[in-house]
Amino acid sequence: MYTKIAALAGALAIVDQAAAFNVHRGHRHQKKDGVVVWETLVKTVYVTDSPAAQPSKPPSNIDVALDVVAIPTLPAVVDAPVQKAPSSPAAASPAKGGSSSGGSSQGSSKDSSKGSSAGSSASSGGPGFSGKRGLAYNDPLLANLFGAACKNCGWAYSWGKYPGSLDSKYSFVPMLWGLKEVSNWDSAATSAIANGAKALFSFNEPDNRGQADMTPSVAADAHVQYMNKYADKALIGAPAVSNSNLAGEGLDWLKNWVKQCEAKGCKYHFCNVHWYSPASAIDSLFDHIKQAHQICGGKPVWLTEFAPIDASPSQIASFLEQAIPKLESIDYLHAYSYFMVSTDADRLLSSSSSLSTIGQTYASL
Repeated sequence: MYTKIAALAGALAIVDQAAAFNVHRGHRHQKKDGVVVWETLVKTVYVTDSPAAQPSKPPSNIDVALDVVAIPTLPAVVDAPVQKAPSSPAAASPAKGGSSSGGSSQGSSKDSSKGSSAGSSASSGGPGFSGKRGLAYNDPLLANLFGAACKNCGWAYSWGKYPGSLDSKYSFVPMLWGLKEVSNWDSAATSAIANGAKALFSFNEPDNRGQADMTPSVAADAHVQYMNKYADKALIGAPAVSNSNLAGEGLDWLKNWVKQCEAKGCKYHFCNVHWYSPASAIDSLFDHIKQAHQICGGKPVWLTEFAPIDASPSQIASFLEQAIPKLESIDYLHAYSYFMVSTDADRLLSSSSSLSTIGQTYASL
């Protein structure tokens, strides 16, 4: 005979199953390349002990509340890797016997260097180089070797303050790499401008902990201190940023820097970006340049480091054949330089006396 105690036991068994189901339902964070995905884990507990007698339905005076467990639909896992650039060379030390670059006087710019208002108009004149294409180098002798084969290469930089023995036909652009390199910056910048330098670069990837590593606020203060004074003598670049898609890096860092500069009065004529991604993501290169142009209120953009990653030399050469004509055609892109003039793998030289397949493509287009 079914008793009230048996009914309660049966009801509790059912409730225990529901309760156990709820207790073991949880969430786990899975972080994959910057994308957080929620997974729902369900553990079902089976109760094997049953009451001695089970009625066809429980008595009406027993109220059994069952939790209804809704299992959410899992979102698709989006694999969006963050592209990390290879480490840029540290600021180059001055070479013995090196001279400042030659070149004509600074190109004019319609963009006033007063402040950094997002509404500032872009410079239409550009730096006035003989060509947009540039040489990013550490060894000036290798730069001269490569440059002899590159008719459209008109400027160069070394991530440092001095050109070394770079041929004076290239307009050298000094860089204040980071706060550790401020010593002798004023004398180097003044000397470069006196010798015809048309532009000066601010900090190298302050958005990257492995490079200049500065907050937008600190970088804005330092830019005002070390760069503003030359804004009426040469074109001043904003700090160069990566194409990282992590919060606080890449263009996100640049947005914050521009905002800080609106209040602090940074003077700059163009924005400076880097790009490293698979060759198949070539469209993202042009999106990156366009977004920087917009973030900087319509100012020109310089692309001072770029290279495909995880690609063969022939794939990189094919990439350059597609990319360079487009880079040449973008009117607000005033300069660009491939990473880099060296004999390392996937660079512009195969030895200290010959160009690589990649270098031949970059030089000949």
